[in-house]
Amino acid sequence: MNWGVRLAVNVASQALDTLSREVLRGTAWWSGCITALQFTGAVLEYWRNEPLLLWLDIASGAMSAAAVLVCISPFPIKRKRNLTIILMALTVLFEVETAFHDPDYPFHDSRQYLIVIVSMLFLAMVFPGAPIAFTASCLAFIGFYLFRTALTETQFPGPHTGIVFVLQLLFSVVVCSGIQFWIFRLRYTNIVQADELRIAQTKLGRQMMLRDIHDHLGAKLADFANLVARIRTDRSDQMFEALESAAAEAAILLRRGLLAERDREMLAEDFGSAIRVIFFGRYEAAGRQIIIRFKDNQAEDYLRSIDPGIRDDLLAIILEITTNDLKYGHATSVLDFRLKGSYLQMRFLAKTSQSKSRGMGNESLQKRAQAHAGGVSTKIARGRILIRIYLAREKAE
Repeated sequence: MNWGVRLAVNVASQALDTLSREVLRGTAWWSGCITALQFTGAVLEYWRNEPLLLWLDIASGAMSAAAVLVCISPFPIKRKRNLTIILMALTVLFEVETAFHDPDYPFHDSRQYLIVIVSMLFLAMVFPGAPIAFTASCLAFIGFYLFRTALTETQFPGPHTGIVFVLQLLFSVVVCSGIQFWIFRLRYTNIVQADELRIAQTKLGRQMMLRDIHDHLGAKLADFANLVARIRTDRSDQMFEALESAAAEAAILLRRGLLAERDREMLAEDFGSAIRVIFFGRYEAAGRQIIIRFKDNQAEDYLRSIDPGIRDDLLAIILEITTNDLKYGHATSVLDFRLKGSYLQMRFLAKTSQSKSRGMGNESLQKRAQAHAGGVSTKIARGRILIRIYLAREKAE
């Protein structure tokens, strides 16, 4: 598989993951409603003294309840998607089985299989996977329904009723799959266009930055050229000092621009290594030192390929903390990362001249952490400050 194909597959996978995150709330709502309906049906079957239907309703409701728990769990998005699809399929399949044990209505009665069609119709709006997975699920529901008709002892209806029964089931697969495909494409297209817009904005931002560097640096170099021309006739100490100052300012402008672009590229390629380079440089320039460490290889591997949405907020958090530390702190600071379950934990330890927090653990940090189902805690004692920050490893839904 060449690089272009791998990139296309990766983009498609990320778009599907993003779509799943957006849809899983609706999936949890759908599963919760089915759970309530099935458990209510179990109570009614208990009153009706139908133990087999009672247990089928309990089994179906249990699958839906498990789907709700998976939807709100901290599992990785792919695992959540796959488990949820399986549990929803089992929910419907248990409901299909009840149609062949009901003492009041035969399996070919529309009042029996209508609930399966309605379930597929509503599931089309909140299905967390791709259209092919949804169509496969619908075919499994209807295929199992038709398969069970061949095993039941109930007499199959006459030709006309039987044809209507089979065609309605098969047609429902086509209609529900078409609706799901249409909804999926709308959501998927919006996600892809949003990613493309973000990339375009980033590219435009870099171009504008380079243009600004060019404009400002060009102006400074023009001043430098004028000074060089004047020094032919004016060789005073003041002129040489002005010439040295102009050269230094031009070098600083160029260095700042190149470092900013380099930092962006490093952060996108390998976040963990990039923060080492960037913050070692910041602290060295301030005459300070900082130790950045990872408690295990898993934490370093995670940061290497961290989600851009989490990466940007994490970088903003580190920048705010270290900026305050460079203002009020002294001695060597320590920043470490570790993975704890479904969360990334960051700890910052430093000596400070402040007796209480100033900008560390404030509302800005709390908002950024809470945006990723996390939190911030700050403790200052005996001239030391300890900040703990937790962020969910998966992008917040």
